[in-house]
Amino acid sequence: TKKIGHVQEQGRAVVVNGSRAVVEVARERFSPFYAVHVIASPDVIADRLSKRGRETHAQLATRLDRAAPKAGIGDIVFSNDAPMNQAIGTFTEILESLFD
Repeated sequence: TKKIGHVQEQGRAVVVNGSRAVVEVARERFSPFYAVHVIASPDVIADRLSKRGRETHAQLATRLDRAAPKAGIGDIVFSNDAPMNQAIGTFTEILESLFD
């Protein structure tokens, strides 16, 4: 977290892949702070996870339950259902809009 604060002090944007559990702590500590909640439909998540082949059926069910959208987590909600190239472009546009 010291590195994040140091980079922000230099006027640079910081992008972090973090847990929902730390959003409120980060919001209190860093300014400006924007949480982008990345979601995908259950079918897309199930398909992606099953293609990885790392989890059992029971583990997949647990992951899907945990991945269900939670209200109020993000300042912006980004749906990651599109193909990768399109999703990257859309996510980049979101970040650019926040830090212009």
